[in-house]
Amino acid sequence: MLKECLNLEYSSLKPNMKVQYDINRIARDFVFLFFFVGNDFLPRIYAYNIREKGIERLIEGFKNYLVGADSYITDGADLNITELLRLLTEVGKYESEFFSDKQL
Repeated sequence: MLKECLNLEYSSLKPNMKVQYDINRIARDFVFLFFFVGNDFLPRIYAYNIREKGIERLIEGFKNYLVGADSYITDGADLNITELLRLLTEVGKYESEFFSDKQL
């Protein structure tokens, strides 16, 4: 069911993607990405708090990443560090927007 929902959300990106569209690889990368939000063993990333529309920011950042990606982040048990850094850079753009709205 997750793959079906992701396919509805991301299939429109097919014509603009550098890599071949593969919903299985997108689903694996998507699940990997969300470990950053829901993992109790990693430090909290305040800009991606679920209550602060963090899910929506990650989904949008992941879409932007996929269009320019040279490869997928995960390949079985292997992790493509270059692509992971590219993704983190993309979703990191939303942090300044998040913190500018907060009074520190």
